[in-house]
Formats: sequence, structure tokens, C-alpha cells
Amino acid sequence: MKGNQAQNSFLKGILICVLLLSFTVLIAGGYWIFKSQAPTPLQVVNRAGEVLTTQEQITGGQAVFQKYGLMDYATVLGHGSYLGPDYTAQSLKIITDAMHDQHAQAEYGTAYADLDPERQTLIFEKVKAEMKQNRYDKNAKTLLLTDGQAEGLKRVRAYYDQVFTEGDGRGIQPNLFGNETMPEEGRAYVAPGDMRKQIADFFFWTAWLSGTQRPGDTITYTNNWPYFEDAGNTMSYSAVLWSGISMTLLIFRL
Repeated sequence: MKGNQAQNSFLKGILICVLLLSFTVLIAGGYWIFKSQAPTPLQVVNRAGEVLTTQEQITGGQAVFQKYGLMDYATVLGHGSYLGPDYTAQSLKIITDAMHDQHAQAEYGTAYADLDPERQTLIFEKVKAEMKQNRYDKNAKTLLLTDGQAEGLKRVRAYYDQVFTEGDGRGIQPNLFGNETMPEEGRAYVAPGDMRKQIADFFFWTAWLSGTQRPGDTITYTNNWPYFEDAGNTMSYSAVLWSGISMTLLIFRL
């Protein structure tokens, strides 16, 4: 009888230790994620100091994305359904292509596609470095865009204005939403103004944080995801390491 009681006490002690360790890891991990999350700038400006978008517009676009249930169709930052595109990856490509063209036009007076391979390579490498540099001022809470990135924002807006106006030929129906579908007084977290512009700005922000390095680090806010070499997003060492650890633990568990 005493032996069973001792065994039960021992097992309870192990259970308590496991629970304490688990919750400690969860709390510490949650705190680290909160402290290291990507910033949502109060203002996004160009080199001339003009305000291109704001925190209200970006979070308003997130609210539009949630309000119309787009996560049940497509994904943002890899989260959602895979019936449609990942809007982060899609926007990252639009921005990168725009930056290529902006540099080609500014430096050679022509489109990127019309350049010879040597000049394309020079711009390709320049855009990757430009994409990676973090121009967020945490004191002013302002994000500065280069001329190429500002052109990228313009193209992202134009693309998604067309998608949500004409449909995408798959799950997005024409005129899915617009200002006429939501009175100004009932918007909740949706900001005043054009909802198509807001959701485009939200997609642009997710692409920015996926392609820009964390301060003092060599990886982006999303650990170089999505993989896109044109933007300099390649597999990081930490991603390989933790993928290997996860697979090893899974095999041992089976």
C-alpha cells in the first residue's frame, strides 16, 4: 500500500514538473513572439516624405480580409486555405518585379525585360539588397519606402483593385466588396475609404515584412518565407535545423 502511494506521489511529481516546464516554454515563447513581431508603422512614406499609407489603412485591410472570410479561400503569410493564392507571396513577386522595372527605367531608360543579361544581373542583385534593408524607424514608427518599393505598392493596389472588381476567375467573384456595400457608420475595424485599397495595403505590408530583415539579424521577419530568390528569400539555417529536429522527433514518436 505504501509502495503504491510512493509511486503515485512520484508520478504526480513528474506530471507537475512536465506541466510547469510546458507552460513556462509557452509563456516564454509567447513573450518572445510578442516582442519580436513585425512592426505595423503609423505611416509609410516615400523619399519625398509623402504619406503613402497608414497603420489605420493596413489594419483596416486586415479587417476586410477577415470580414469577407478570405482566409477560407486563400492565405496570408501561409495561414488560411489553399484553394486560392497566397497573397503575401503574390504581392512579394509584384513588388520585386516593380523594383526591377523601376531601376531599369531609372538607370537605363527601358524595361527590365529589355535589358541584356549582364545589366539584368546587376539590377537583380541590387534589388535583393534593397529589399533586405530595414528602413523602419521605430522611434518615429515610420516606414520609408524606396522609389522601387513605392512603385511596388502602386502596382499591388492596381492588381488587387482589378481582382476584387473583376474577380480572379476562380473563387473571387466580381465586385466582392466595395464602399457601396458597407455604410460608413457600420465599419467596425474597417477604416474609412476604399476597402480594395486597404486590403491591398495590408497585402503589401505582409510582403514587406516577409522580405525585410529583422534588425540586427540575417533573416526576415518570417524567417525568409515565402521562398523567392528574386527577393533574396532563400532557406535559412534555422529553418533547416528546426525542420530536421521536428522530423527526427516525429520519427521517434512513431
